[in-house]
Amino acid sequence: PRFLGAAPCGPDAVVLIYECVESWPLADPTDEQIEDLWTNALRLHRNRITHRGLTAERISLDLEGRVLLPSLTGGATFASDLRLAVDRAQLLVTTAQLVGADRAVEIAGTMLADDELAATLPLLQPIALSRETRLALKRDAELLEEVRDRIHERTHVAIPDATRIERFRPRTVLSIVAIIVAGYLLVGQLGSVDLATVFSSAHWGWVPLILLASAVTYVAAAVSLTGYVRERLSFSRTILVQLAASFVGFVTPPSVGGLAVNLRYLRQAKISATNAATSVGMSQGINALSHAGLLIIVAAATGASARTELPIPGWAFLALGGATAIVLILLAVPPPRRWVIARVVPPLREAGPRLLSLVSNPLKLTEAIGGALLMNVAYIAALWFSVEAFGGGVTISAVAVVYLAGAAVASAAPTPGGLGAVEIALSTGLTASGMGSAAAVSSVLLFRIATFWLPVPLGWAAFHVLQRKGAL
Repeated sequence: PRFLGAAPCGPDAVVLIYECVESWPLADPTDEQIEDLWTNALRLHRNRITHRGLTAERISLDLEGRVLLPSLTGGATFASDLRLAVDRAQLLVTTAQLVGADRAVEIAGTMLADDELAATLPLLQPIALSRETRLALKRDAELLEEVRDRIHERTHVAIPDATRIERFRPRTVLSIVAIIVAGYLLVGQLGSVDLATVFSSAHWGWVPLILLASAVTYVAAAVSLTGYVRERLSFSRTILVQLAASFVGFVTPPSVGGLAVNLRYLRQAKISATNAATSVGMSQGINALSHAGLLIIVAAATGASARTELPIPGWAFLALGGATAIVLILLAVPPPRRWVIARVVPPLREAGPRLLSLVSNPLKLTEAIGGALLMNVAYIAALWFSVEAFGGGVTISAVAVVYLAGAAVASAAPTPGGLGAVEIALSTGLTASGMGSAAAVSSVLLFRIATFWLPVPLGWAAFHVLQRKGAL
């Protein structure tokens, strides 16, 4: 489109104005139109400019049948030979989508020298192409091979190995964000604690037991998840998945990261979306019920409710009551109720056989509930060992109540891994149980180092190992 003018827009921007051209998508093009398309693209390439937007969906024709390239928004200036070859590989695949591999390569061969055409061979791979083209290739998986074969026949150049190309993927960004958040939170958490006191006054004989208890939590989580799945899972790989969840949970609220990782793991294990969601949902629900039941049983057995105020703030009850009221009000209104029924009932109907299978299988049920109970017991043991490392003075039953109540409160916190909420709830509970405030804070810090901070780098390694093996 012809450039008409420009207008300043604030101190840092200029509005560029082009003529509005009526056009329609390029479909069933003639050889002349394909040559016109190549002519426009190569004019850019001669000036070392890449386009990176030459997809079939974006190229159009004006009223006179001339090819219009889409706006330059993702290209690069001073482009290297590799970037130019990537642009040409994209255009080759785009034209092959429109007119077939034979005509596309034949026309490209008249516009490019043989060495320029052959330079696209190692770049004819999905990762080098646009997202729209990658999706189209899933519907026509043979197209890339056909284009490679036609280029080989024309240039007589052997098809080389694909050039190694990498993109920034969401998991890469997640890893970078996790490292940044880790440093920020670690500095903030440790800034108010005298680490010299923590490490000089601790009885280090308890540390191996703390680490062992922390390791048992991941084994227990793997046992619990296995209990909710009828299909056979690799137990060692399932343990690695739980370890990887500790890394993902580092930048997500409690349970959210673990839920997402377990769901992805089951989907990669060829379990249907509904069955995977049912298994993970049952795991979360029954684990929460077992946690609450264990808290009630331990508190009743020790008489904690009569002697000690549990570290549960009033806002937690207000938030729970408010959320319940909102849900009940929405369900009382026909449109939201119909919307909920339409989305909840079909998955529940499909998940019904899986629920019955779990209930009717004593071994699976034992694995599911036993794993959840073992996980809570291991966390309680780790906290008690941490308390003993700083002189103790609190019974294991009191520690159990403190952990279960504190973890319940922290699970509602929006911070990654419950940071802040866990420390406040546990240290407050230990102090209320008769432990000195300095010793309580030190015990909680040692507990969190063993159960939260140390598993993070191991989880990062497990996360990437599982990705390379196609398990996540």
